[in-house]
Amino acid sequence: MILRRMRANFGVLSRAEMTLTPGLNVIEAPNESGKSTWCAFLRVMLYGPENARGGRNGSRSDREMYAPWDGTAPEGTLELSWEGKEITLRRSTGPAGPMRAFSAVYTGTNRSVSALTERDAGERLTGLGAEVFRRTAFIGPAGLRVLPGPEMEKYIASSVASGEEGVSYTEAAARLRSWQRRYRYRDQGRLSELEAQLRRSESERRELESLARELEETERREERAAAAYSELTDRIAAPPKDGGKTRTEEELRRREREAETIRSALRSSPLAGEEPGEALLDKARADSRRSARLLRETHDAAPGRMWLVCFVLAAALAAAGTLRPVLLVPAAAALVLGTALFAAQRKQQRRIALRTRELAALRKRYGTTDPKGILAEARSYAELGGEMRTLTAAAEELRAGLPEGDADGSEPPDTAALAAAAEELRAVSAAKARLLARRDALPDRETLIDRIDALRSESDKAARTFAALGAALDELAAADEEMQARFAPALSRRTERIFRALTAERYDSLTLDRDLTAAVRLSGEEMPRAGHYLSRGARDQLYLALRLALCEESDCPLILDDALIAFDDKRMGLALDCLRELAETRQILLFTCQSREKRYLEHTYGYEPVQGG
Repeated sequence: MILRRMRANFGVLSRAEMTLTPGLNVIEAPNESGKSTWCAFLRVMLYGPENARGGRNGSRSDREMYAPWDGTAPEGTLELSWEGKEITLRRSTGPAGPMRAFSAVYTGTNRSVSALTERDAGERLTGLGAEVFRRTAFIGPAGLRVLPGPEMEKYIASSVASGEEGVSYTEAAARLRSWQRRYRYRDQGRLSELEAQLRRSESERRELESLARELEETERREERAAAAYSELTDRIAAPPKDGGKTRTEEELRRREREAETIRSALRSSPLAGEEPGEALLDKARADSRRSARLLRETHDAAPGRMWLVCFVLAAALAAAGTLRPVLLVPAAAALVLGTALFAAQRKQQRRIALRTRELAALRKRYGTTDPKGILAEARSYAELGGEMRTLTAAAEELRAGLPEGDADGSEPPDTAALAAAAEELRAVSAAKARLLARRDALPDRETLIDRIDALRSESDKAARTFAALGAALDELAAADEEMQARFAPALSRRTERIFRALTAERYDSLTLDRDLTAAVRLSGEEMPRAGHYLSRGARDQLYLALRLALCEESDCPLILDDALIAFDDKRMGLALDCLRELAETRQILLFTCQSREKRYLEHTYGYEPVQGG
């Protein structure tokens, strides 16, 4: 590509014009005459305006910095030769913003160049993306250093090594690590979550198996205690050999049997272990009201799907917004509304889950969640408790009226044994009830086994994916090292050749790292030194050599804005010699505020510079 002519109404440039030639163009002009503005104008004409963060949309930075000083709208034309054709680019202010109205036509006609659009004109013409152009061919006094990045990696890999564009180790590695973090990052991620769920399920399974063993042993104890109690009851109920029992003894045994029947009913109740009385009834009334409220709230809380409608609408508007940007505002609004509705539904679902757990607790306590059933269960339990207290008091009165036993005051052996057997049976039944309650709080064995199998399968799959991502990262790193071994020496050789010319063979060795930092070795020395230990002038020579080496594979014009300002006269002469040789195959624009470049070129080559516009 060869730049022919620029016309600009841009910043300090008011209807200014500049004509350029192939090869080396030295544009000499004093400070504040618009040299840097011409450079910025050329960048904007090729790639479009940039915002404050370096992106292309928004144009705030270029709009504020380069608005015409006379208050008119910014605009310009750029005439150039590309692939044997003369082309004119035009940019002006349009609905999309300053310098956003773009056209490319064949010079002298109104016929559009279909291959060039506002979005990709600069990259098609120069062969460089906007970011790579700024870091290689667009050189300023404070911008000689080459900064690494994904776009630079792609460009270097394409131009020096693989010949395949779009390859960036940094981007690919970052993407793989992002996928890895989805599976495990510290104690978070899907894999960590699955492992935690599997540990909980395994713990529940072990607890369930332990409870099953305890229940089996407790049921055997209960059978033995029930058999002992039944045997003693039969012995006491049998007619004595001396001819019978007194009416008091018979009544006492009847009351004790009734009490044991009620005691069994109390043990089988869901409220077993509770103290029957008014406090229990008051608690049941409160729980009945709470159950009614929870059932009503759970039934009324029907999940909505408006958030999904909003997300679909936002996606549709965003897709349409690529053609009509004005639709991006309602798309964003729909997205925000959908997000808010989704968050509200999630919050509602958490409330429903909380209500469900509360209902489960009520079911566990009363055996039902029906409000009337809760009250009925509590009243029945309280009535049984009252009957139990009445029978117990009556039995104590009857027992007090019986004749005393042996001289030591102990009860008759059969009655004492019956009381001990009844207490043992009650204790074993209570222990069984506690074990059953613990078991009922856990999922059943079949559900747990199915859950564990599913979690193991999913966890194994996630672990394999996580391991595969790690292996992919390792392979990617190995491939990057191999690529570095291929392109780093080639790029180092290019840069070394130019650097030695710029320094009159003062340095005889140069190597580059993947972040484009250099180490150089002085002629006659053994150890290389890092580039940042060089003087300012030597560093600028090094960075200029690297930029020129990076640009060798493209025919993009080089733009230098006071890039030699830190060079002494000798370094400047060497740089101009190198640029003049390079200008035999490409166009170079060297903007300068000094006359020494002009004097050197006139004295050495008889060159006349271009005057600043």
